[in-house]
Amino acid sequence: MSHLDASLWAVYRWYLIVGGGFILTQACLIAVLLRQRTGRRRAAQSLSERLRFERLLSELSARLVPVSLDAVDVEVERGLRRVVEFLGRVIRTRARGHACRSR
Repeated sequence: MSHLDASLWAVYRWYLIVGGGFILTQACLIAVLLRQRTGRRRAAQSLSERLRFERLLSELSARLVPVSLDAVDVEVERGLRRVVEFLGRVIRTRARGHACRSR
């Protein structure tokens, strides 16, 4: 008779505690995985930007090789303009990303 009089908490207490612990552990692991995913995404974006910049520098260097001495200044100015445009886009992109993350 005493078993029938026991409350649900008394009967299932350990099941509930263990189950709650599993759910809490699972939620923490999911949070860690999401944080790692965000970090990987940022790293991939950074590597992509770096590769584009290195390609730009390589292209600019290759364009300077066949240029005559008279046209070097013009070509260097053109190259610097392209570098400034590239860096401006990178800064705007990062600023937008930072603004979105801070909201």
